[in-house]
Amino acid sequence: MDFVHEWADLASVLGLLATLVGFTITIIAVFKSKTAAELAQMAASETRQKLATQVAVVDLNRIMADVEDLKPLHRAGAWEVLPARYASLRRQLLALKLSYPFLSKSQRSSVQGIIQQFNDIEEIVEASLSSKTLPPDVPALNKIAAAQGDKLNAILVVVQQSIGA
Repeated sequence: MDFVHEWADLASVLGLLATLVGFTITIIAVFKSKTAAELAQMAASETRQKLATQVAVVDLNRIMADVEDLKPLHRAGAWEVLPARYASLRRQLLALKLSYPFLSKSQRSSVQGIIQQFNDIEEIVEASLSSKTLPPDVPALNKIAAAQGDKLNAILVVVQQSIGA
């Protein structure tokens, strides 16, 4: 009978050891799974960020092309279509400013300044249309448009560099 108790005690000790080893392995596996899930989440977040940055590059290029399209319209005196173009440009710029949280405070401020410049130009053109006169200084309007395009290009360069980083 003593022999049976010794085996029972030994089995109990071995069972306890097996339980502790199994529990330890389970805890380690849980931590590894948690780490893997966190790494996967970080990779997904980084991929979303890079994708958003690439979309921002496309948006900036499109907006810059729209700014460049204004200058020949100014020269041609296509004043009737220009207010709608300015409004569309302002909406695109506002969407850019609000849609891309990775833009710096300075870049957001620059975009806001560009929005204001095109708002001012639109008011000049609207006033000229209502008074049936030509805007006072077409080369000045093109100079403003070119300067705003340059500001957008500076933002574009920084955003493109962040993709390569």
